[in-house]
Amino acid sequence: MELIGKSKVTKLNARAGIVYPLIRLPKVYADKIGKTAEIFETKHENKRALGSLSTNKPK
Repeated sequence: MELIGKSKVTKLNARAGIVYPLIRLPKVYADKIGKTAEIFETKHENKRALGSLSTNKPK
């Protein structure tokens, strides 16, 4: 696993009562906008780690 940057987890208020955590990716990943990503949770060095795989399918 390679560190690609740091991002503060912010919140996205979709509508009243619905809040999503939001993680920004570095600008070099702008080509992934609109693509589907599969999000996985695992442990790395005894800490929770999130990983994603992007596909070529548009949203």
